[in-house]
Amino acid sequence: MLWRYGYRSPTTTSALVQAMINTYLNLYSTVTHWGSVEELSASLNFTEIVGQDTAAYLASQGVGDAYAYEIVEASTRVNYAQNLDKIHALEGMCSMASDGAMSIKGGNYQVFENFIRESKASLHLNTHVTALESKSAGRWQLTASKNGAAPFTEEYDAVILAAPYDSLAMTLPSSAEPVTPAPYVHLHVTLLATTSPSASAEYFNQAPGTSVPAMVLTTAQGIRAGKPAPEFNSLSYHRQLTNGEWIVKIFSMQRVEDDWLLKVFGNVGWVYRKVWDAYPQLPPTAKFNPMKLDKNLYYVNGFETFISTMETETIASRGVVDLMLREMFDEGICPSGVSEPPPEGVDFVWGWDC
Repeated sequence: MLWRYGYRSPTTTSALVQAMINTYLNLYSTVTHWGSVEELSASLNFTEIVGQDTAAYLASQGVGDAYAYEIVEASTRVNYAQNLDKIHALEGMCSMASDGAMSIKGGNYQVFENFIRESKASLHLNTHVTALESKSAGRWQLTASKNGAAPFTEEYDAVILAAPYDSLAMTLPSSAEPVTPAPYVHLHVTLLATTSPSASAEYFNQAPGTSVPAMVLTTAQGIRAGKPAPEFNSLSYHRQLTNGEWIVKIFSMQRVEDDWLLKVFGNVGWVYRKVWDAYPQLPPTAKFNPMKLDKNLYYVNGFETFISTMETETIASRGVVDLMLREMFDEGICPSGVSEPPPEGVDFVWGWDC
């Protein structure tokens, strides 16, 4: 690492990432409410780095091109399927902040299942919302259909839209603030089982028998030189099963076909494919979709083009709920008496521990 990239580029990047993390952590203690993503970005001093791409930002900080385009770009491609000169610098730094990431045994989805269970909320699965209509006194009438049955209507004091607006098959009244479409990355995820302990050396133009790393990441440098795009963003061996097979995960922008898998792994057992809109495209920007669309009508997902993770969408949700409570009841999530930052060393998270 030191021989190829020198000392300055890795240490500077590490310092930039740590500074970003330290600032972000204020969202758990001192930065407690905001009326727009632009306001939040300014309060965290992130406006400048959100407004430029990661490549330009790293160059301005003295990070060499080799490190930026080989190490950081590999990270932006595996985490966000976007190249260094296309993704804004805040998200570029986030892509380098995955060290120490944790997961819940049995699946992260359990976090949100427990949110619902502990809230005692009424949950309506397989229910398609088709329309929202503004009613008197700021109330909203929701029209929905469950499992294709006849539509029904219900009225609510307030409504929070907590899904990408582009994915909602309904229109809002003309009084609502416009929502700018946010294109999402169409990502192909392939899981497979193979008895091969590593990918084919020949596929990577290496001599037979050469050891191929358990994780292979890619960059877009070949594309910039006029060569074909890599056939995958990342390829990683995860663990070995008791039957001797290895579990491999591949991220790619197109479907990887069975014959390609056989060429790369030689022997393939089962294959599971999932195609989904994983995260928004994240170009530099100074403008975000509003948190408040109309009276008592709120939107969570404008935060995603600022930072897109499960964790930050939870923070975005807290921000929207706090805004709604302040406007409807003149009181936020935490009581008005809880206004000062907690003493240093106290394990206190705003919105959870008040």
